Amino acid sequence: MKGRYKGLTMKPIDLERDRDLLLAFKLDTHLISYNTPDDYCPDSYFQRLQKRFAMYPEGQFFLASGDEILGQIGFYPEDGPEGRWGYIHMLYIVPDARGQGLGKYLLGKAIDHFRELGITTVALSVSSLNQKAKALYHSMGFEQAKFQDSSLAPKVLLIRKKE
Repeated sequence: MKGRYKGLTMKPIDLERDRDLLLAFKLDTHLISYNTPDDYCPDSYFQRLQKRFAMYPEGQFFLASGDEILGQIGFYPEDGPEGRWGYIHMLYIVPDARGQGLGKYLLGKAIDHFRELGITTVALSVSSLNQKAKALYHSMGFEQAKFQDSSLAPKVLLIRKKE
């Protein structure tokens, strides 16, 4: 991994303690994805986050270098009609740390976690406007599965299948 970061650690998230940081990260992803704060609802997002934490707390982490928080990832396994699959609901890297391979590092951690559970299909969705994120996901083997309507911009569902 290129960049200045050494000794990366995955730090568990505490919802109450980290609420403001989690909401700031989500707002930034929303602005990157849609170029507007329209339709961003922090209370609604935090409620969804609480449900995801209750469902699968072992899939919610900050990426840190020492005391410096560099990013966040959130993921969980899901049972579906075609078997178990993994879903990545959040990937965020702070602006100063972007472009140094940290997003790829976090994605790899989630994929490895799913692999340990015997899950080989992983999905995520991304705004069709977020070209940098789409390029990262494609570089990691994700392929477009379908479009999802959104009031601000279509979202693209991407799936990565490995046997």
